[in-house]
Amino acid sequence: MFRRTDTAFMRAISAKLNDRSALLTKPCGITPMHVAVAHISLRVPESRSLKTRRQAARSLTQRIRGRFNVSVAQDAGADGNAWQSLTLMLSCVGANADQTRALVDDVAAFVTEVRPDLEILEVQIEVMGGF
Repeated sequence: MFRRTDTAFMRAISAKLNDRSALLTKPCGITPMHVAVAHISLRVPESRSLKTRRQAARSLTQRIRGRFNVSVAQDAGADGNAWQSLTLMLSCVGANADQTRALVDDVAAFVTEVRPDLEILEVQIEVMGGF
């Protein structure tokens, strides 16, 4: 606990925090982060209704989240065969661009391993870095 009598110490800390030039010129130990974003377009051939497509999407997203440390979301899908098309969007963050790319590739391989009944139509991966 600081007391009100420690004003000299508080002024010194305040001066260091307000010195923006020191923050910009000195390395602060932050490593650049890389973000990988992927869109996986799938076809669910056995699906005859939106209910079965939603069930397939829910089970697949839960398995991906349980196995990998990635964020997964489902695209609403506005095409004509909405009950047979499924698009999963996922993202991950890492310190190395190759690691994040490999993780997304592993997720795509996991989808084909776990659900061989689903057809992967397209996989788009983008890795952004320097954040």
